[in-house]
Amino acid sequence: YSSGAYPVPPGYGYPPGYPPQGYPPGYQYPPGYPPQGYPPQGYPGQPPQGYPGYPPAAGTVAVQPGGVPPGQVDAPGMAGSADMSGGEGGKNRPNVKLGQFLVESGLVPQLTVDAALQLQDLVRTGALPTAKAAEAVRRAHVRGGQVDPAITAIGRQARESLQNIAPPLGQILVEAAILRGPVLRKALYLQQKVRNGALSRQEAIDSLCAEVYGVGGESEKAGETHESQRALDLLKAAGLVSDFDLETANKVKEKHGGRIVSILASAGKLDKTTVDAAIESVELISADKLKHDKAIIALHYCQRSRVGLKEALSELGWHDPGENALPEE
Repeated sequence: YSSGAYPVPPGYGYPPGYPPQGYPPGYQYPPGYPPQGYPPQGYPGQPPQGYPGYPPAAGTVAVQPGGVPPGQVDAPGMAGSADMSGGEGGKNRPNVKLGQFLVESGLVPQLTVDAALQLQDLVRTGALPTAKAAEAVRRAHVRGGQVDPAITAIGRQARESLQNIAPPLGQILVEAAILRGPVLRKALYLQQKVRNGALSRQEAIDSLCAEVYGVGGESEKAGETHESQRALDLLKAAGLVSDFDLETANKVKEKHGGRIVSILASAGKLDKTTVDAAIESVELISADKLKHDKAIIALHYCQRSRVGLKEALSELGWHDPGENALPEE
């Protein structure tokens, strides 16, 4: 995907960096979403000014409590079936909504988009601050799209101390660490291309997948190896990759080729350090130098601390992989 800093509207902020995904049992956050690097982000009582060069996102216009702003991005449960004709007055221009685009590209599950839209509405009515909404979306994503009942029970009566401006859907997903800023930037750019008629919806989806997942070109010639498949199995057993991400990566592989671990790394679902550590781990497991359960602990350490396997094993107090077999507990 595109490199460089993602333009941030005044008053907005993205989580610094993108934290490793997944913690071993016993940590506060469930596998897949770490607490590190996730500061609460608030929004001041002023409307965002949008992303330069991109279409204005829905929900960025001040509205009355309970009102629906013009151009609302999707509605819960509708991301995959939005009207593509542009509606009355749209002169048959494609009306690709962001939630629909993200779902069809395999970047965000439908249920997560639905949860984000539900919580976006609570922010609009003034019942929930944006930072808390983003955290609730992150937790809902981990639970398969189920929003905390305590959140949904919050009254929807706007309070004067809170703004009545709904943040864009993409902004909520970025702040929830579900979508990365550069990916959102590319999605918005392609969304506008479809609306202008420069690309078909499928061409835009293919373009987004090619850039986000790093497929196409030489990657099409690369297939899955025995080592990469075993590494993938180990990562799945460690809870460092979700079933949804695996399903999406498999679809990308079927259409564009490439290795699943590489696709996941390109999409930011896994970092290269952890992927390399997983491949090294399966080699050590095969050589009876590393137990499966210890490999899982070491992988979590690698991802959390951004260190290689050898350093992780050393810091965990286990023998160097080049020495004798690791001690039993």
